[in-house]
Amino acid sequence: MTRRELVIAALEHRQTPVLPFHMEFTEQALQNLIAYTGNPNIEEEIGSCLYYWQYWGWPTEIPGRPGWFRDDFGVEWDRNGADKDIGLPQENVIEDLEDCDYQFPVLDEARLRSQYQYMMEHKGDRFCMAGFGFVMFERLWSLMGMKTPWPAWWPARRSWMPFWIGFATTTAT
Repeated sequence: MTRRELVIAALEHRQTPVLPFHMEFTEQALQNLIAYTGNPNIEEEIGSCLYYWQYWGWPTEIPGRPGWFRDDFGVEWDRNGADKDIGLPQENVIEDLEDCDYQFPVLDEARLRSQYQYMMEHKGDRFCMAGFGFVMFERLWSLMGMKTPWPAWWPARRSWMPFWIGFATTTAT
């Protein structure tokens, strides 16, 4: 039974010979695991059943600022601290949800489809799963910081919904 078949059987509530699982590592954790085991192929050899990828804004390193990345939403992330994979947003892109002219970015659908195609070509016998990270609360937090969004989000939530509905219907086809 392939890893993909294991996942499908489990999703169908059928008995499987082993429990399908998925393990995902930050780049730092993976490097520590490789150093500890001495095995550069340890991630593949663990046997995770999923090939998982998630879109969360394609952070791109800012030229001339090592360790600083800007995502599609305009958030600048400092990855120079302890967290090298995500980092910390440094400045609020939105200060006030009720009084802002922020425009969500247009999704690069060709790039997204290309990523999905890459997944299908490199999945091996794994089950493919894709996601959208930083979709609501995390995206709001990254745009506004930790203190501001929660009281502001509830009254303004209706203005965000058309974007996410359009985003979901555009990428679902």
